[in-house]
Amino acid sequence: MIRALAPIFFLLLSSASQDRIDPVTGPDWMQVSVPGITVYFRQNFDRLAGEILDKADRFLEESSTFLGLGTAGEGEYSIVVAGSKEEFAALQMPRGPAPEWAGALTYPSSGTVLILSPGAMKAGEAVYWSILRHEMVHLVLGGAQSDAGMRFPIWFEEGVATFMSGEMNLSRLLRLGWAQITGSAPDFEDLEIRFPARSGPAEAAYARSFLFIRYLTRRFGEGSVADLIQASLVSGSLEEGAKKAFGVSLSAILEGFGQYARVKATWIPVLASSATIWGLTTLLFLLTWYRKKILGLRTLSRWELEEEMERQGSALEKKDEDAGPTLH
Repeated sequence: MIRALAPIFFLLLSSASQDRIDPVTGPDWMQVSVPGITVYFRQNFDRLAGEILDKADRFLEESSTFLGLGTAGEGEYSIVVAGSKEEFAALQMPRGPAPEWAGALTYPSSGTVLILSPGAMKAGEAVYWSILRHEMVHLVLGGAQSDAGMRFPIWFEEGVATFMSGEMNLSRLLRLGWAQITGSAPDFEDLEIRFPARSGPAEAAYARSFLFIRYLTRRFGEGSVADLIQASLVSGSLEEGAKKAFGVSLSAILEGFGQYARVKATWIPVLASSATIWGLTTLLFLLTWYRKKILGLRTLSRWELEEEMERQGSALEKKDEDAGPTLH
């Protein structure tokens, strides 16, 4: 039922330590670039490459502004477009295969994004560009972390990227909601270094990470994400950054978030469950039947009243006829 409600978004963060993807060269490979960004692609993807270059440049600038990390484009970034799942697997860095559901990989240490074409990913236009935006956020955060010599927990970084890309959807909230009901919700301690390989648990992890960033903005204001990131980069950790930015410990923030997440996510599967749907359907049927019943009774009463008035009118007419002519 969950899979039928909404498609799964395909993306994965990989913080590999290798230098970069091997240069993509050969007669079939081409490239387009602007200062700071180069897109590598095969023939027949020239139009897509131009769109990717234009949007990636804009996404970098928007991400840097939102995160308060200065001007984008100071690094050298590469985006490699894979036209098939096989090519996508062949171009990955030797760190182990990505999950089957992954459609994009980011290597922050080398400033590289490897992304499937929309056709190979089987993604619509809106989903595809949201995934690219997600990966550009990783590039900006990755560069800032490398400069500062520290690392954010993966759950925090994924939460920021998902929040900025607008990828939240009903499917992920359903996954998280059911996980909370069944006691299998992902814990941030288990998401410090990597996300689950299976798509279901990964969706729940993305949803929980997204909700944390939303909770920050609701509790501390719209600029709180940038404040926390900058304070963490200066102080060397997310824990110290929370104290510096908000004067509150990270554990206290997480405690408040736990209550927020339970309220936000748990009611969704309850409302979407088959029992609830059938209950609402039955209630709607009863209300409709009751309304028709009342209308029917009112119509019957009106008819009876009209018939009684007609009978009384007929009786008066007959009485007048029996009385004979009036004498003056």
